[in-house]
Amino acid sequence: MVFVDEKNVYRDARRAFFEEYDHSPFGQFHPGLLANVLLSLSKAPDAELAGVRVYTGRPDGSLAPKTYGAHMRQCATWAKDPAITLKARPLRYPWGTPPPALGGPDRKGEQKGVDVQLAIDLVRMYMREEYDVAILASTDTDLLPAVEMLYEVDRGLGVSPIEVSAWSSDKMRKRLHLAGHAVWCHKLDAAAYAKCRDLTDYNVAP
Repeated sequence: MVFVDEKNVYRDARRAFFEEYDHSPFGQFHPGLLANVLLSLSKAPDAELAGVRVYTGRPDGSLAPKTYGAHMRQCATWAKDPAITLKARPLRYPWGTPPPALGGPDRKGEQKGVDVQLAIDLVRMYMREEYDVAILASTDTDLLPAVEMLYEVDRGLGVSPIEVSAWSSDKMRKRLHLAGHAVWCHKLDAAAYAKCRDLTDYNVAP
């Protein structure tokens, strides 16, 4: 089962392969294609993909209508892949944030609860035996307690319950580490990104 921290993976891709001033679609990826890349790198030749779970924040349609529209168009693209389960939580906006004037700029929100939802599902689904091995696509250290918990819930399968993935370049070396456990990391380079990139500009309505 591949668990994707969407905003974290997107931001890391921009840091690894692009410049800060590059157009916003640079760094985008398709979660289903990312899962296929990760499965192709699996150490188990008979590994089967149980599913792809994508965790992301959802803009408010009244406070950020343009961003909301782009987000929903992107989600619609992901939804065409039957392997993908999308878990979207509403972004939080500062108290008193007014709606944008007609044609005015979108308000900026921040993700809250996305990493908590991912962490809960990561552990709960393993305890329910819904997968044998998780690949966590994220470098967010807030998820480390969930990774630690997986090792405490030993189902006696004789395999590591979790692997991680991270983009890798001369500019980007960040990855998740867990003290006392050898967590396998799929280091994905520019060639791997090219196999799963999605440079569609979702800000432009079809």
